Amino acid sequence: MPPRCEEYSDWSEWSECSRTCGGGKSTRRRDCLSGSNCSHILAESKSCAEEQCPEWSTWEEWSPCSASCGTGQKTRTRTCSKEGGCEGELRQITVCTGQKCVEETWSEWLACSVTCGIGFQLRERLCNGILCAENSKQARTCNVQDCENSSSSSGDLWGHWSQWGSCSATCGEGIQTRTRKCLSGDNCPVVESTIDEKRCVLGPCPTWSPWSEWEGGACDSCSAFELRSRDRQCRINFLAGVEGQPIDAEKCGGGDKLDVKNCEEICKMNELKTQPEMSEKNPPPITSELLNAPSSIGNWEEWQEWLPCSVSCGGGIRERIRLCPEGKDCSSKGLGFELEECNRETCDSVKANQWTIWSDWSPCTVACGGGRQFRQRKCRALFVFLCDGPSKEERPCNTDACGSPIFPPKLILAQDDMEPYWSSWSDWSKCSCFTLTQFRRRFCTIRDPTVRGFCPGSIIDQRQCDPTDCRKI
Repeated sequence: MPPRCEEYSDWSEWSECSRTCGGGKSTRRRDCLSGSNCSHILAESKSCAEEQCPEWSTWEEWSPCSASCGTGQKTRTRTCSKEGGCEGELRQITVCTGQKCVEETWSEWLACSVTCGIGFQLRERLCNGILCAENSKQARTCNVQDCENSSSSSGDLWGHWSQWGSCSATCGEGIQTRTRKCLSGDNCPVVESTIDEKRCVLGPCPTWSPWSEWEGGACDSCSAFELRSRDRQCRINFLAGVEGQPIDAEKCGGGDKLDVKNCEEICKMNELKTQPEMSEKNPPPITSELLNAPSSIGNWEEWQEWLPCSVSCGGGIRERIRLCPEGKDCSSKGLGFELEECNRETCDSVKANQWTIWSDWSPCTVACGGGRQFRQRKCRALFVFLCDGPSKEERPCNTDACGSPIFPPKLILAQDDMEPYWSSWSDWSKCSCFTLTQFRRRFCTIRDPTVRGFCPGSIIDQRQCDPTDCRKI
């Protein structure tokens, strides 16, 4: 009996791909209709969805915190290689906390600098209860009443201050004084002094440099018959770490420039170097008392804060000092003060940075027919002379002619002028029998101290005169 013929069904449709991307498989099948004697394949497969799957990039850096102080938020994002093809979040948001926010307040106005006439008051801006680092003061005028009408006036009771006297020290730090006299006997206020003092610094004092090494090399034999010598220089060191030029040894106030010792003495000195407070470069002469006595050589305390620079711009000098413990001699351990350069920037650049940016232009004063616009900036310096240039600018606006005379142009009020302004001059004072001059005053009204600290010009006007009534006091 001949073998039965192989019979197959039709192929099925291709199945759905096993993956949507990145390479998958699709299959189809057919059945053997002639029993089990089919020799050909009943299933087959093919590749599908071979394109690369979309994927996320790495997260970007976190953005800056939305708040400069206190609590804010920051974000970061990532991108998908195919828009809409990636699962997961595109953006992440998290809470961030900056430094504590500064609470700014103004202190109360300090007492006026004078009891009558033109004086100043200051107040300080506080940041979290302490003085702010920048723009920390405001000033205003006070006590503008005429001193001639004030029972508390003492301005005419005192004579002029003398010139400042010479500094009490020839180098280093000293005191200068000046004096004045009471012109009305004992009728001057006791709270006002006849003597005024101020600190003066005349530069560093001359000092000895450290001893040089022993000339002739080390003492191997410690023999009293071998001699060695060393020297030192008298110098004035103006800047820390920079040696000045040698000067006359007499200006260092005593001491020898040349030291000669025998090797026996030098060996004894080397043994004393292990003592903690003994100077290595300038030990005192070796005596029997010194070998048994406690050392008087001390170590400097920590440096104090730098004093203010001598100038605000253009290059100056500032100083800091350190103290020697009481009863100790620290002169062999260096100087008690240091000087360094400060505020090197030019004064023009400093003044240019004292202004705030210009405000927006104000509305035009009229809607047509030609008006004016204004803008202003504020001087951030404590004193107005540190700011060059105007605090206010103006320009023309709405210069087109008005269309109809029936409806007049609407007036648009500009921002109030915040510039300080002078009062009228007072009457001339009585002619002084001492200076043969008379004065008159005016005062400056300040609406906003941050716009400009004071009015330009002089507070006091003076002229020569001939007194008519000079009674002897």
